[in-house]
Amino acid sequence: MSKIVTLRRYVPERDYMRIRELIIETFPLHGGPFNWLIDRWNFCRFHVLPLHRYYSTNYFSVPTRPHMDHRDDLPLWQDSIGIWETAEGGILGVAHSENEEPGEAWIEIHPDYKYLYPEIIDYIEENLADRANGFGFVKLYVNDGDELEEIA
Repeated sequence: MSKIVTLRRYVPERDYMRIRELIIETFPLHGGPFNWLIDRWNFCRFHVLPLHRYYSTNYFSVPTRPHMDHRDDLPLWQDSIGIWETAEGGILGVAHSENEEPGEAWIEIHPDYKYLYPEIIDYIEENLADRANGFGFVKLYVNDGDELEEIA
């Protein structure tokens, strides 16, 4: 892979399946589950986000807060995802939330590009942190034994 790496925002139509490809490609390279599994990526996009939308306006099919706009987290989630890719367009790193808790963050990464961890952490602090009273708080999920433990 190319060593020229750029950061950009997630484009759903272009990137959803490409992130799945990264997850598939890196599973054996990491020696097992290190990044999310495909099931979790699908679950986040097609279950968690629509469920939040539904339950912000309904509770067991009973309308709640009909006078308020519904909470549609999908655009917010999509806008918060950072993609690191090669000059050739191969995705090698992703920073994202699951949209369950404010400030949570996960990293999907190709093992050859872990040197990007400090840059990815900066992105997470800037774009995924929960902000309160002028401070940002991040809950970054890290695999045991990964060098990210020392950085984060």
